[in-house]
Amino acid sequence: MEAFDEKVLDFLICPKTGSKLFYDKKKKILHTKDGKNIYQIKNNILNLYVE
Repeated sequence: MEAFDEKVLDFLICPKTGSKLFYDKKKKILHTKDGKNIYQIKNNILNLYVE
């Protein structure tokens, strides 16, 4: 399985706030700077679903 390609972060924003997303390699998640919005990555598929 390939690692998450961090180059996509240049194009992604938080769908809820519109702010930049950051990648946590240990937890394998994307999050906003304040950590209030967290998005899972499973099998290199991003889940940017907002409830």
